[in-house]
Amino acid sequence: CASSNKRRGLLIYTPFGNLPTRKLEDYYNVIRHPVSLKSVAKRARGQHGRAPPTGNTDFKTWDMFEEEASFIWRNAHDYNEDGSDMYNLASEFKVSQFAPTAEIKD
Repeated sequence: CASSNKRRGLLIYTPFGNLPTRKLEDYYNVIRHPVSLKSVAKRARGQHGRAPPTGNTDFKTWDMFEEEASFIWRNAHDYNEDGSDMYNLASEFKVSQFAPTAEIKD
């Protein structure tokens, strides 16, 4: 069912929408380049900090976009234990990230 797939898709993306809280100091000690869906979206709009979007993307190529977005699942793999729920969700995110961009590139 399309509705069920859409809900599942939202479940995959929800934990990666924002960066972890700064109270999770260990995360920021381990992960040197934290990235979230929100931060990728802001860079795609050319928005830095609280400044308004410029409309000029920071990503000049699809490869640049994919590289930045890949830090979302790579960081989750690096920080979380292999086989944990978050690690597995990051693996699903990885698969779902590259399917649409492959279609766009073609």
